[in-house]
Amino acid sequence: MTLSVPAPYGMPANTTFQMSSGTGNWVTVWLPGPLSGAVVAKNSLGYGINGVTAFIRQGSCASPGQGVWQNVTATNQWSSGGFGISLLPGTYCTSVKDVPWDYSAPQPVETVVSAPGPIWITIWLDSPTVQGQGDSVISIAAQSRQKIVEFTCPDCTSNVIVEALGPDQASDLLINRSGSYPSGRMLVGFLDWSDSSYSQISVHASGHWTLRILDLDMIRQAGSTISGTGDDVVYLDTPGVVATFSNHGTSNFVVWTTDPTYGIDLKVNVIGNYWGTVAMTSPAVIQITSDGAWSINTW
Repeated sequence: MTLSVPAPYGMPANTTFQMSSGTGNWVTVWLPGPLSGAVVAKNSLGYGINGVTAFIRQGSCASPGQGVWQNVTATNQWSSGGFGISLLPGTYCTSVKDVPWDYSAPQPVETVVSAPGPIWITIWLDSPTVQGQGDSVISIAAQSRQKIVEFTCPDCTSNVIVEALGPDQASDLLINRSGSYPSGRMLVGFLDWSDSSYSQISVHASGHWTLRILDLDMIRQAGSTISGTGDDVVYLDTPGVVATFSNHGTSNFVVWTTDPTYGIDLKVNVIGNYWGTVAMTSPAVIQITSDGAWSINTW
């Protein structure tokens, strides 16, 4: 029977043994030691999120007990969206105490730790959705080409204007449309020639709208071909030197790209339907303004 153990080991079960004749008998007591691993915070695409404060307590999430671990994800240079942990076998509840401004805190995660290790506790976070009606201002913290604004206002009947604003008088007109705006995505500061900071999103709309601020890793990605409807920002990662664009709409069709060869470049700026092939080096990030269906093919 073990009466005490040094930290951080746990008490083992009693050991039953039989003495036999001979020069000696050895009784081995195995102490349950801590298992190493990590807590990792991820978004819906599986990318790590830095700056998440996680708190681990003993017991189930229905009746958690004493706290045993707290840290912030990516506190070490080798970690992206996580931090290392070491826990004894047992049941633990991991809750989130603080998240970056553009994410919402998830429900606690219950984990049973048992040998053999390692332990991996994954926390899944979603970007919060802001809902409103009419004019409004939303606080953000964004740098040029680092955040995507996703906006929807299907029952709008007049002008829809969504603009990113910065403390240093930086501004980026993301959406300027009349009438219903089913859904669209635009990259904040896409056309900035030098990096700018943005602290607000100004919304001018007559109907009920929803808005989400997404990390750049939430961008739609494809190889050499992609299609969609309405405003969007996409990434094509297959090498190519030309691109064919098509659009079926009634309003402005504008295509901006940024790539290693041409930098920020206006590829298409027309009204209504369009089909054409232009010089464009890919991989490239592409921002599309359209009120209809469009497609892109690079080669």
